[in-house]
Amino acid sequence: MLGYNKCIDLAVIECTTDVCWEFNQLRSRIRTEDIGRLADSLLQKSPLEWPMALVELQNGCMSGRLLTHLNFRVQQYGLSSVVELKLQGPFPTLSLKPLREIVKEHRIALRTARCIEYVGNKAWNCALKKVTALPIHIHAATLVLDAFDCSPKQELAIARQDIIQRIKGIIINFLQDWENLLLNSVKEQFAAIGSRLSIEAKAV
Repeated sequence: MLGYNKCIDLAVIECTTDVCWEFNQLRSRIRTEDIGRLADSLLQKSPLEWPMALVELQNGCMSGRLLTHLNFRVQQYGLSSVVELKLQGPFPTLSLKPLREIVKEHRIALRTARCIEYVGNKAWNCALKKVTALPIHIHAATLVLDAFDCSPKQELAIARQDIIQRIKGIIINFLQDWENLLLNSVKEQFAAIGSRLSIEAKAV
């Protein structure tokens, strides 16, 4: 019994370390460029292009691979006859729907800035044409909006950065929820086996 308890303790340490390592690797695979593409897709109302690491986690490829590895650890410690680890849900889901309203507000601000820029430039050039009788095109409204940090280009940069930071927060929380779920699941299953073996030993 003491031998089993020692093996369980060591297996728990190994398995939880492996889970943490796997999620650190997963986080390192998600690049800033990937998050930027998601932000652009939200602003443009185009299909979302999720990072492959998140796709693998969502469709079970990553968790299946990790489970196989963890059960190999169990086998290494001679515990395969008493425990087979399983992934127990419900599993976290990833969604950017909470950003719907803030993205809508950014789109409105962008449309407003573009309308002001277009109308302002048009009015200025029409006025110049009347004075000079020449088709002169000076983007005066664009220059003014740039000076006050509210041009469409600047509004887009602000919107994009805001959405990128919000997406990062959602993904960080999602991965942390997954990692915590797996760590707790592994610990609970080993604890259950330890308790069962202890009861069986006392009954003998």
